[in-house]
Amino acid sequence: MFETIMTQSRDSMGRHPGMTIGVALLSRRIAIVASDGRVMSPVPLGPDGAATTPAVIATDDEDKTFRAASGRIIGCCAGVMRLGGRRATELVAASVGEDRTALLDHAADRVGRALQVALLASDVSVQRRLVHALLVGRDGASLGLRHVMATGDSFSIEERLSFQRGSPARLWRVIGEDVARTASSSALDRVTNAQNVNLDSLRRTATQAVRAGINGSGPSPDNPDLPACGGTVRVATLFAP
Repeated sequence: MFETIMTQSRDSMGRHPGMTIGVALLSRRIAIVASDGRVMSPVPLGPDGAATTPAVIATDDEDKTFRAASGRIIGCCAGVMRLGGRRATELVAASVGEDRTALLDHAADRVGRALQVALLASDVSVQRRLVHALLVGRDGASLGLRHVMATGDSFSIEERLSFQRGSPARLWRVIGEDVARTASSSALDRVTNAQNVNLDSLRRTATQAVRAGINGSGPSPDNPDLPACGGTVRVATLFAP
């Protein structure tokens, strides 16, 4: 069975991760992260933080997943997708590095610090300086997950998720646009009784959850005529050594 929990997406200032839906789904030995591919164009913001001109779709084929630590850690990002001319996912992967022995908690700390520094130095409006990152990797005897949230002011490890005695066979977390998160979570809830935890079933379930989020997503905050999420579903896979 799945453990069913949705974590908070907004920070204390009400900033939200905007136009993304990202899912992490893991068993004790196999993990899948998946996300949509939509990135909207940057737009000027008024004093109230609202777009003064409507955004357009910059791409529907963005890869918001990442691999680090020589493939021992995978994850996905939501929120600001470009920082100082780099993709947020590239920044996250570089902050972890390729050390195969990197510990998940240390990796999460590095990611949070790197994102905070990059957000503070960026030209992104203060109202939009927010990135969520899910990191999945080895955590003791099985796989685990860390949820990092960073702004230009601070970062935090929002959640540390690991398998314990009596844990369900599969654990999952969803980040991104609020309405899309609800749709993805509902899709995961509908398969809570599925017993298979092999690669194909996890990949299929994660992909379906992202597609449900895309289909159910609310309007873009910068263009009410366009859905916030969309495009290609990207997937990254991890097998515990």
